[in-house]
Amino acid sequence: MFETTLPSGLLTLLIPLVLVAALAGLARLATILLRSSGGSPLPAYRLTDSLLSKAEQSFFRVLTQAIGGAALVFAQVRLEDVIKLQRGLTPKARGQARGRIQQKHLDFVLCHPITFRPLGAIELDDKSHKRDRQKKRDHDKNFVAEAVGLPLIRIRAQRAYSVQDLRDQLLPIINAREPVETEPVDDTQALPATNLSSQNPHKSL
Repeated sequence: MFETTLPSGLLTLLIPLVLVAALAGLARLATILLRSSGGSPLPAYRLTDSLLSKAEQSFFRVLTQAIGGAALVFAQVRLEDVIKLQRGLTPKARGQARGRIQQKHLDFVLCHPITFRPLGAIELDDKSHKRDRQKKRDHDKNFVAEAVGLPLIRIRAQRAYSVQDLRDQLLPIINAREPVETEPVDDTQALPATNLSSQNPHKSL
């Protein structure tokens, strides 16, 4: 009987390859078993902990107190949802114009409480706004906001805010916006043509 002995150098190379192959096989087997049991591999997504940072949460609470029912407050709104492109632009002009608004958002947008028309926007500026890239993005926001006549208020991020100071700063801007006329709602058309008096008054709706 002949015995074959592998060179020590070759054996050193083979051991890592065998281990890698074994681990790959185990991973493949685990995936198959997981799928067959109704599960799935580790998902690529996760739910965010909060829509707002700690600083934005603090400001939001004071902001809602300051404006009361004068406007509705929306947070983290896409700029493209607030500012639209004009019709009839050439492809080149459209591409350039869209480049100023795409992949950007406004920290807070104040809207008319009935029509939801944007009345103003707020940017909460922290230290990151001193970076060159952020300065360019801020310039684009300022440019398009001015182009459509949307007041864009920039407020320096800080530890605490005064409700009264915000009220004094924002309410004149909100009230100065041209009122939006709304058509009166015809309540008689809001209900089906049914004789309500013939219904059981004790029936729960």
